This record gives sequence, structure tokens and C-alpha cells, in this order.
Amino acid sequence: MIFIILAFAILLRIYFFSGIVCLDDFAYAENAYRLLHSGNYFNQISQYTTRIGLVFPVALFQASFGMNEWSLVLFSLICSVGTIFVVYLIGCQLFNKKVGLIAAFLLSFLPQHAILSTELLPDSIVPFFVALAFYLLLKQEKVNSDRIKYILCMLCGFFLFWAFQVREISIVFFLVCLIYAILQRKIKLRYVSILLSFLVFTLLLYLFYLEKGNFLWQIDGFKYHDQILKINPVSYQAAKIFDNLEWMFPLPAVLSRATSLNYFIKDFVFSHCVFGFFYYLFFIAFVYSLVHYRRNKQYIILASWFLVFLLYLEFGTTSLQEYSIIKRDRYLAFISPPAVLITAIGLQAFVINRRRKIVCGIVLFFFLISSVFYIRMGWQGNIKGIEKYRTTFSFLKSLDAKNIFVTDQIWSLRGRFYYKYREDVKFFFLDEHKPEEVEDYIIIDKEFKEYSEEIQGRWEFMGRFEDVAIYKASGRMNKEKKNKRLLK
Repeated sequence: MIFIILAFAILLRIYFFSGIVCLDDFAYAENAYRLLHSGNYFNQISQYTTRIGLVFPVALFQASFGMNEWSLVLFSLICSVGTIFVVYLIGCQLFNKKVGLIAAFLLSFLPQHAILSTELLPDSIVPFFVALAFYLLLKQEKVNSDRIKYILCMLCGFFLFWAFQVREISIVFFLVCLIYAILQRKIKLRYVSILLSFLVFTLLLYLFYLEKGNFLWQIDGFKYHDQILKINPVSYQAAKIFDNLEWMFPLPAVLSRATSLNYFIKDFVFSHCVFGFFYYLFFIAFVYSLVHYRRNKQYIILASWFLVFLLYLEFGTTSLQEYSIIKRDRYLAFISPPAVLITAIGLQAFVINRRRKIVCGIVLFFFLISSVFYIRMGWQGNIKGIEKYRTTFSFLKSLDAKNIFVTDQIWSLRGRFYYKYREDVKFFFLDEHKPEEVEDYIIIDKEFKEYSEEIQGRWEFMGRFEDVAIYKASGRMNKEKKNKRLLK
């Protein structure tokens, strides 16, 4: 049965394939390319370059399958499907096979989890390694051999190390390990080996960085991130308190904004596009299961996994130097594995007779249909958001454009990707050049920058797509002037 669920999850994700969409996607894609083709990769410092747990595997797939969107998101897709399988294993380990199957089934069509699976973001990768570490933490208690126990604990530390190299928030899982040790009422030496394993692999990696010329390369990446926060400050006040709960349970906010029935219906539908209606079911299942299993150590450690990450996402800092919070709905992907497991446990506790089985089946069917609807909605939003970039650069490539002037870094970063980082294609920022210095092709995105008609009058209009206009600087028109066409 689990393989049917996995096959369904794979087909669902392939059908609603997004590809490289967000700005972060393009940054990671470029870093993977630089790792393969640049001899000075470790001289570059940013939070994108130092997350080698993501960049290295993506570069490996890029080297194996070529430079395309499928190869770039393949690692994310594997981790997404892998998370479903690991959740199944955890459910079997904690309670029984039924819990594992229900949890895996729920995660297979959870809207956010499905949409992120074909994007190049840490949020679809970290849950796999953290869930795997959690499974090994549970598994080591079930084996009889002390040697195997230590090996599993060291593997747990290794996967936490890998998760940390993808996204730094993963280190919060050590709090879950501490809670686990406290519940066991004894700090066993093998529990300490989890931390030691993490530190040993970290030290080995830092020695590798030393060989590349900078022992504190990753730390410098953290500092770079802090500098970005100072330039574009995101304070605790900028992120509203309980934003995460509003994304999980949009209904109260929808009711407070409602001015008419039509507005309420429209707002209600679109406000649930991140998780569908999953977290309403989760809340009911959480309360129900808490009543039945509040003294169960296994259940408590599972609930602590959920609560520790949720509390950090709500109140934890993203900076090493000051208290600063950034909230994104995609960060909540870190709590999806424990959330579906808690929901599965609650559903199993609820189903005690045939009538309740029928009710549970109807509820799950409703969540499946509504979730697919929201997956489609999220996918359409991704495609629409990236379409103007794909169409614009496809048009410019047909004109063999080599020097391209853009309004901001977003266009430059995405343009380099669509040109597959060709060295003969150069991107320049309009703000850094006088109008008379601009030559070849210009992209004017009205969403980011307004340019006067007087300046635009010096350029030859080439085409338009949505709010994006393409111009050709005077003096090099000739053949192309006759072939002027609109983007469609």
C-alpha cells in the first residue's frame, strides 16, 4: 500500500511541475553551476553559496543530466517523496502500520508539500533529513546490539549535520533530542554521540574549507546574511505576531476582513491555498489524540518535534547579531511531517467502529479533492508568476541579444539562468548607465521601475508582454527593425 501512495505522490508532483520559480531558486541554480564551472567558488560568500547540503547534490544532478529545470529540482523531488516514506516508517515505529499509512497518505497531497517538491528551495529538503534523524532516534531504542545503537545515533547526527548544511534552523532539532533524553530519565552516552557525530562532520567540513582558503567560510556566510538584514531590516515588528497561525488557520482573519458575502467566499477560498483545510483537521486530531495519549512518551516526543519547530518559527531569530524574525509560509514545511503523524494518530484513535470509519473516509476524501484543487491553484500561480520572464528571454534569445540592460537584480539573475550562464551574454543595470551609454537591448519592467517617455523615445520599441516592454537602443537596428514583433 505504501508504494501505491508513493506512486500517487510522484505522479501528482510531476503533473503539477513548477520548476525554477522564486528568486532563491535562481540563486541556488547559479551557485550549482558555479560550483561545477568556476575555480573560485569558495571565494564567494552568501547564504546561498554556503548551503552546500543543497548546492552540492544539485550540482551533481546538473552534471549528470544537464542544465535544465528538471535536473535542478530532482533532488527536491526525491527528498519530498523520501519524506513521505520516512513518515510512514515513523508511524509504524511509534504506533502501527495504519498510522504510518494514513500519515503518508496525508503528506502525499498536502498542498504546500506537493508544490515545494518541484522548486529549488531548502524548505522541501530539510524535512526529509530531520525526519530521517527522528526515525533513527526512535529506531536505536528498538535494537538489541549496543554497537548498532551507536551507529544509528551517529547516523542521526550525520543527517542533522546535512540538514544544517541546507538550512540552519535544523539545529533546533537538538532541543527535541534533549527532550527525548529527559523523557528517558537518563542521559545515555549514545545520545551524546549524536552531538559528537554532528560536530565531527562539521569539523571535517571546516577543514575542507581551510584547504580551500577560508576555515570560517560558512560563518562568513552567516555574517553576510546579517549584513543583508541590516540593509533591508526585517524586525520582529515587521513580521506580525502569530503570522504562522494565520497561515495555518486563515478562517478567523477571513471573518475579520469580511465586508460582504461575496468577498468572504472569495477570500475564504484563496486564503487556504497554502495548506488547504488540513490544519483544521490537525487541530481536532491533536486535541483528540492528546486526551488519549498524553502519558505516552512516544507521543510526547512527537508533539515536542512539532511544537519546538513551530515556536522557533514564530519567535526565533534569523540573525546571529540581533533579534530579527523573518516569516514565510513555506518555512512551515518543517512542521508538516510531525503534523501529519499527529493527525494520523488522532484519526486512528477516533475510528473505533464502522460508522466512524465511514465518517473518516468521507473526511479524507474531501481533503484529497480540496487539496488537489489548491495544488492546482498554487501551480497556476507559479506558472503565471514566471511566465513573463520565460517569454521575455525566449524572445531576446531569438534576436540573439548579447548586451541586455535590466531594471534590477531579479531580471539579471533570471536572465543568466535562461541563457544558461553564457559568457558572451552580459547583463547591465540601467541605473548605473546614462541613457546615451545604453546599447543593444533594454528590458523595462513597469512593476519595478518607471522611465520617462523622453528616455524611452530614444529607443526602438521591440515588443511587450504584460507589463514588460523590450527596446532596442538606436544605432544597431538595421535587420531587426524589419522583424519587429510583439511577444505573445
